[in-house]
Amino acid sequence: MASRVPVAQCAGSRACAPCHQSIYDSYLRTPMAASAGMVGGGLIEEKFDRSTFTHDPTGFRYRVSRRGQEYAVEFEKTPAGTLRGKRALSYFIGSGAAARSYLLVADGFLYEAPVAYYAVGAKWDLAPGYDRYAYPYLTRPILPGCLTCHASFLRPVAGTQNRFETPPFQESGVACERCHGEGESHIATMRSGRLEGGSGMVNPSKLAPIRRDSVCSQCHLTGEARVMRAGRDWRSFRPGEPLSDSITVFVRSGGSPGMKVTSHVEKLAQSACKRVAGDRFWCGSCHDPHSTPQPGERAAWFREKCLRCHEADRCGATQAARRKSGNDCASCHMPKNPVVDAQHVVYTDHSIPRRPRPAGAGNAPRTRN
Repeated sequence: MASRVPVAQCAGSRACAPCHQSIYDSYLRTPMAASAGMVGGGLIEEKFDRSTFTHDPTGFRYRVSRRGQEYAVEFEKTPAGTLRGKRALSYFIGSGAAARSYLLVADGFLYEAPVAYYAVGAKWDLAPGYDRYAYPYLTRPILPGCLTCHASFLRPVAGTQNRFETPPFQESGVACERCHGEGESHIATMRSGRLEGGSGMVNPSKLAPIRRDSVCSQCHLTGEARVMRAGRDWRSFRPGEPLSDSITVFVRSGGSPGMKVTSHVEKLAQSACKRVAGDRFWCGSCHDPHSTPQPGERAAWFREKCLRCHEADRCGATQAARRKSGNDCASCHMPKNPVVDAQHVVYTDHSIPRRPRPAGAGNAPRTRN
């Protein structure tokens, strides 16, 4: 297994702020930086006027409530009301830009709650996949390999599957070191002024393509299956290494129907933009991981990225249609569609279709990633 600096020795994102204050402040306002935490925190504040719902196939009614900073879910079997229970919701997972899931804690063991909050409609409903159960499933374990894409510097208890120290992670969201490498040696090097061997940090944009793309793929490449290499685990990958050294991701060679929540990498590989541009085109071509454009700036932000390669007068839409959309390239070519592994949410189609396709339709065959 690859060696790993102990959690206690990780610098943490706050250690970056003294020298990178503007980047640090900007990053804190992004969904990646707020993808986990204690309930009541993060970038959004849940609404509770639509927090009671009934799952008709099973007859269970759910109600989510908030009292101060404490959240709880209650459930009962209708109409008799003889089966009932209540559990505290301790942590959230997901920025809330599309949805949020929640974690239950029992003697340090973490489980997924059966309810989730959805941005579309600002409502509560069953968590993804929970509609298949005939009862409130309260024992779905939260494994480190999944949690690590939402929180940083996890504190799992050795010898257990899903037991963690309190709190279970030292930093909410994706920390700087998840993309740039461990910071302690970098800080020591910069303080010493001896830079002959480099600063010790990873700049993904300056890496070879396979290593650069691995930084994003560690969390945004779902595939059909992910299998750890022998002797590796969820802690093995380090920025600057090929992801394939730690994990094998199986992806269908042809088009897959629909999208998944984190299928950004394989969908981008299906796009004509990626097939033509090759390694020159990657996540960082359009996204700045340190900042997110405001809603009123999004259309112009992404249009400028498109016009680096495409001529505006080659667009097949009429001028009237372009004006109506606010010259928003993404509204036509990267539409938001439902995903096959979660309900009540829509995500951006990174296959960049030339013409909008019906929601859930399959994508064109892709080249090997």
